[in-house]
Amino acid sequence: MARRGDQIFLLRGADGSDVTPLSVTAYEFEAELQDLLAKHPSLLGGGQIDPENPRRWLHVCGEASIANRMGGSRAMALDHLFLDQDATPTLVEIKRSADTRIRREVVGQMLDYAANAQAYWPPGHIRTLAASTLGDDEDALSEAVAALTEDVSWGGNLGEADRVEQYWERVDQRLADGEMRLLFVADAIPPELRRIIEFMNAQMQRVEVLGVELPKYTGAGIKALVPRVIGQSEEARRGKSSRLMPPAASMTQERFLDGLTPEARPFFEVFIKHASAAPFKIVWGSKGFSVRVRRPDGAWASIAYGYMKGFRAFD
Repeated sequence: MARRGDQIFLLRGADGSDVTPLSVTAYEFEAELQDLLAKHPSLLGGGQIDPENPRRWLHVCGEASIANRMGGSRAMALDHLFLDQDATPTLVEIKRSADTRIRREVVGQMLDYAANAQAYWPPGHIRTLAASTLGDDEDALSEAVAALTEDVSWGGNLGEADRVEQYWERVDQRLADGEMRLLFVADAIPPELRRIIEFMNAQMQRVEVLGVELPKYTGAGIKALVPRVIGQSEEARRGKSSRLMPPAASMTQERFLDGLTPEARPFFEVFIKHASAAPFKIVWGSKGFSVRVRRPDGAWASIAYGYMKGFRAFD
């Protein structure tokens, strides 16, 4: 935990003869931390979160609005929403250590965000938020996702456009399954919050819960930021890493239909038959299927999903 009085030292000069001390400096406003993360997502410490497969980030948006009930006009605002290369929604809440709410209140706040995002964000919503951040430029968003997932195996030889569509399907699937990452970011994480983070991360199977300390060091006209990820035991890290890796496609039409109730099966038999005919196509994933149609630019776009527990379509 960074404390006032902590220092780091820079060796300067060709022979390292000059030592420049940098001391911890408090953030004057929470907005400074928020802006830093939006501009430099690597400050979230992706290499510490998973040293074997460092997390890379796509910044979805800041101040993500989350309703607290179906159709509710009142909404909460999450500080930042990110995605990693394996399509894991990553919710980030920022507090300065001087803010008394960082002790315990922030935990309830974060759980509120996570529960309501899963309940009230429909399929495609995160993609819409990401596109809005880029000025509704779908091409720019597709390029960003393609670069993010360039070395990710999706269980098959997919072209770039199909890989991008598969990515967004996995984002929606992870959210529906409650698979996400919760990050508490502060210049210093107090012991009370650290213990809660460690407990939650050890006990929650589908959710990775971590703290990221981001102390600011200044001196001699220099500013340095030193991220430290806390709350992660090696056992928890390996367990979460294996769970949050992209699953291989394993669902088939036969398995899907066999898993339905007698009342639901006739509907899906007819739906799948019609959705398999031009101009549509069905793509099977790990837990269900997506219905795709060609966009004017020639790429395939998902317009509906079918899962064992139900059916979702875009508005």
